[in-house]
Amino acid sequence: MRGMIICSSFKKTSVAGHLTIPSPQLIAAAVAAFNQNNSRRRTGGRPQLNSKYIPAITMAGSAPIFCRIPVTTTLLTALTTDTYPAEETVVLRYVPPVPNPETHRISGCGS
Repeated sequence: MRGMIICSSFKKTSVAGHLTIPSPQLIAAAVAAFNQNNSRRRTGGRPQLNSKYIPAITMAGSAPIFCRIPVTTTLLTALTTDTYPAEETVVLRYVPPVPNPETHRISGCGS
C-alpha cells in the first residue's frame, strides 16, 4: 500500500456551543490503518514500518479540517497491551482560514 488517507465525517456535537472534533476516532482509524498496512507489508515479504504520518480529513458541517497523525509501533504496542504510551502523540490540525472563525467553529461553512 503506497499511500493512505483517513476521511471522516461526524454528527455535529457541541460542548458549550463549540463544535467538538472527534480526535480519538481519527487517531483510532489512523492506528488501524497503520496496523493493516504493516500486516500487508509483512504478508508481502516487505519490511514493516516503524512509524508513519497518516493524513486525515474530517468535516465539521461542510468545513474541512486537515490532520496529520503520527503513528508508531510504540503507540500500537501500548494500545494492544493496554499500557500508557511512553511517548506523547501530537496530532497536527489545520483549519483553513474563513471569514468568520467563530461561525465556522460552531456550524462549519454552511452558515
